[in-house]
Amino acid sequence: MNHELKKNGFLKSVLAIAAPFLTGLSAAQIWASIHVYLSNRDLAGMLRILDNAGYLIIPNRRVLPLLADFKTAFMGGLFFTFSVGLFLTIIALAISRMHHHSAGGLNSGAGRLGLFIVFSLLWVNIDGLNPLASVYFIVIPIPVFFLSGMLHKSSGTPVSKWILGGHLAVLLIIGGIGMTRITVNSFVEFRDKILLHGETGRAVVDFYYTYTLYPAQTFKSFKQKTMKACNLTLPPTFGERHRLIRLFINGNYLPVDQQPGVDIKIRLEDDHLIFQHGSSEVMQTALKAFYDDPFAIFDELSAQTDINRNFRQLTFVSILTVLFIIPYFLVYSIVRRSLKPFLNSDNKACAGALTLCLILGTVPAICFFHSAESISVETKNGTPPAMEADMEKIKAGIASGDTEEQRRALESVLRYKLDITRFIGYRSILESPVLYHRYLITRALAFSRSPAARNDIRILLEDPEMFIVYNAFDTVGRLGYRNMIPYILDRIRASDQWYVQWYAYRALKRLGWSRPYNANRYRLPET
Repeated sequence: MNHELKKNGFLKSVLAIAAPFLTGLSAAQIWASIHVYLSNRDLAGMLRILDNAGYLIIPNRRVLPLLADFKTAFMGGLFFTFSVGLFLTIIALAISRMHHHSAGGLNSGAGRLGLFIVFSLLWVNIDGLNPLASVYFIVIPIPVFFLSGMLHKSSGTPVSKWILGGHLAVLLIIGGIGMTRITVNSFVEFRDKILLHGETGRAVVDFYYTYTLYPAQTFKSFKQKTMKACNLTLPPTFGERHRLIRLFINGNYLPVDQQPGVDIKIRLEDDHLIFQHGSSEVMQTALKAFYDDPFAIFDELSAQTDINRNFRQLTFVSILTVLFIIPYFLVYSIVRRSLKPFLNSDNKACAGALTLCLILGTVPAICFFHSAESISVETKNGTPPAMEADMEKIKAGIASGDTEEQRRALESVLRYKLDITRFIGYRSILESPVLYHRYLITRALAFSRSPAARNDIRILLEDPEMFIVYNAFDTVGRLGYRNMIPYILDRIRASDQWYVQWYAYRALKRLGWSRPYNANRYRLPET
């Protein structure tokens, strides 16, 4: 009988946590799918305007139908579900748990939840009305809070305030250390060192690069968007029309005939450019200032029209929080249940679990996220002198045919920024079955000035893995192969992968490619 009561109590405790979580994630997924779908629809409309005007568009015509597909929106919505959605679910659950047993009970918690929602809505709308982002703060926390309160009351398992305080203290310590250690390259290191080395991790990487650009489009600023459609109104007597149009095109603001659905409207009055976004005038600048530094003006325009700045920050914080909290509570629950039979005290088991979580959380936060062995091209300044012993190890490792030896050798090539074509046997790795090896050699080729590198990069550009192809385009841009511009343009039109098209376009811009245009019209040819 006692055993049955314990079993029922445990099941109620699990239900009190699982049901609110599933409710929050379901609400998040429904709204995130709608959010991404609306963004895709707007993007498709803008791309059709540019396509009809003769511009090369990113994503291309092959991807356009996917923007109207609800499956694409659903898959893209998962990004927000497991970042913002999960974060807000955890917040609502925490408020419910912390205040359900306070003096005011559920009503006290409801008041605090209300304050959290009001503050969040003010914060996310501080740069301008942002209704699509605001919905997340309403449809997720409210049902999670009240369902958690009802189930928690029926479960009869009050949570000690010192345990909640202990969780908060440990999470603040781990999070504080982690935030000081995390760099822009931390997620790249996580991908390279962990995800690429297993089938499940590679599936996650493939999913990410297939679907993440769709949700990312929902909160990009003008500066972050690949291209923008604009209406440009100039006086008939204006004598520098072609020069002005060229500057806008170089900044990826692409003029089209007067029509609705464009991102920005620009008109020239009294030697001043006036920028209008939606129905509001957002800024104006002297024509001379624009000529002097057009990209500074574009940056200011982007800042003035960016209503999603705080929502982007929330998404980033949500990802970091989820990456910490989910493993934390998983470890805490396992350790607590394991220690309880030995310590004969729930409080002692909780204290032991909290202590172990603190140790296990701070070590990775200190060590992993600030690895001195980072092989990132972007974060290494200068080339450390490679000792002869290292050079011999690299030569032997590349020629060995052994998977681990080759991995270490290729990472050393990147670390020292060496010319990979100097090493005998490197070409056998170009078609290696190991994805991580092909990725390393793709990046290593960026440091080569050998004519052989051009043929090698061509092989990698035909790799079956999207992950390799987009990195290969990045390498082409770094190497400055301007004679590959026609090939890149053809690949952009033929590709059915948005991420590949995006990196190919970035390579074009890095190579100095500029959109040609008909001086008598806004309509531009694709080549």
